[in-house]
Amino acid sequence: MTKAIFVMIPLLFALNTTSTVFAADVLPQNLRGVWALEPADCSNDGAADFRVKVTANEVVFAASAWAARRWKQSGSGWHGLARVNEEGYAGHLPGLRSITLQLTSGKTLKISLQGEPATIYHRCLSSKAS
Repeated sequence: MTKAIFVMIPLLFALNTTSTVFAADVLPQNLRGVWALEPADCSNDGAADFRVKVTANEVVFAASAWAARRWKQSGSGWHGLARVNEEGYAGHLPGLRSITLQLTSGKTLKISLQGEPATIYHRCLSSKAS
């Protein structure tokens, strides 16, 4: 019996540490910031409707906010199941919605909502755009 306990403890520790390697509560720092459909949209004169702000746990579009409690690294991107607040809708939309973010270079980010084809955004260098 004691031999079984000594074998199980390291096994449980190994299982626990490997599962946390691919999961995080928040999005990594390199994804956070303001992104836009076109670099010109990053300026204050650019169209705010074409910008998106990524924070530690939320992706905010012009008319909706997608907030996930937990993000998981999936392949080359990050995946979350998010509660969605939609403009003109009181409270959250029912259920959780799938969102995936993939950094394709230091300057572009692909965002896919509900498994739809991804939209490519460009990093805004100035944080003044909001």
